[in-house]
Amino acid sequence: MVEALVLAGGLGRRLHPLTRRRPKAFIRLAGKMLYQYTLEMLDEVKHHLSRTILVVPRGTTGLIEQCPDWVSVAEQEGEGVEAALDTGLRGLGGDSEVIVSFTGYIAKPHSMIKLLLDYYSTSEYPLVMVVTPVSSGLETFGFARIGVKSNIETVTSTPGPEWMRGRGYVFAGALIGEGSFIRILAREGFIEGLKKLASRNLVGALTWTGEWVELGYPWDLLEAVKIILSRRATIIDEDAVVSRHAIVTGPVVVEEDAVIGEGAIVKGPAYIGRGASIGEGSIVGPNTLIESGASVDPLTVVRDSIVMEGAKVGAHSYIERCIIGESSTIKPQVVAEPTTPQTRLPWIREALEKSQEEYRIGCVTGPGTVIGEHSIVRGEFIE
Repeated sequence: MVEALVLAGGLGRRLHPLTRRRPKAFIRLAGKMLYQYTLEMLDEVKHHLSRTILVVPRGTTGLIEQCPDWVSVAEQEGEGVEAALDTGLRGLGGDSEVIVSFTGYIAKPHSMIKLLLDYYSTSEYPLVMVVTPVSSGLETFGFARIGVKSNIETVTSTPGPEWMRGRGYVFAGALIGEGSFIRILAREGFIEGLKKLASRNLVGALTWTGEWVELGYPWDLLEAVKIILSRRATIIDEDAVVSRHAIVTGPVVVEEDAVIGEGAIVKGPAYIGRGASIGEGSIVGPNTLIESGASVDPLTVVRDSIVMEGAKVGAHSYIERCIIGESSTIKPQVVAEPTTPQTRLPWIREALEKSQEEYRIGCVTGPGTVIGEHSIVRGEFIE
């Protein structure tokens, strides 16, 4: 049997101000918290698992929703990946094989960890990690160089020129190995431990060719929406209310008690959460999430955006490539247009300086933020 650790103890500082009230693992996308996406992947191999431990930040167990009965929860003691590993390992049974998966990435299809376990069972390597081609050069899990025998030659946390040009591989957030090797990563440092083991030709690489995005920065959440919603069918809950003259063009998921008003247009791919409402004559989508209890008032356009739970977008507004934090209020007649993010936040400035890509954001608002009537915002992070 195999044991599993889900590392959900990170605070998500680079996602601030979205994480001002809740850590990264508890951000909700399409009705599910990020840690739940990881548990879905483990669900495919749960018959192989003797124990699974979800490691969360201290004091956050009250935020956990719908945790399966085969998952135990432990509050992280200390900071960093090594502390999370140490916390989880102390709750496991011994030195059997251990799957470790971070939260903070989205992979599709959900078979990544199943493929990892299958590959490991036939591999000559005592430790195997999933890698995926570089997508942006800003990934933070770690960068890997692969040898001709599908072995990891080296791992680093600092991208070199080849990674910045979109070549090479990054750690995709999941690995499996003998418990003694996982303990090395906890004791000697995650990256340093991997580097040491790789130098002894002990780390194999499984290359993931499916869709994948690391959720390091707010704009990554917008890219994740496309993956989450891709290839979904149109599903309208029987307890949702879709007005006769509304137009829903799929794929669109409409959850129970959601309301889509007269003349509203919802363009898929899109997600309308439980109890959310779309006002008369509004246009929502594509690539848009309206989370539970959120509302879009009449004659408003919301596209390529995330409106988090309980947030409200006022009438006659235009919102594009925005992330509206939970319980935020956008007053009527607000225009939020995408442009290069403003750089007053140091982690955003650092990201833009490192990357050769152009990122565009309308706005990102922290929980409970209010944007006043008739405002025009472009590329702003509003706390």
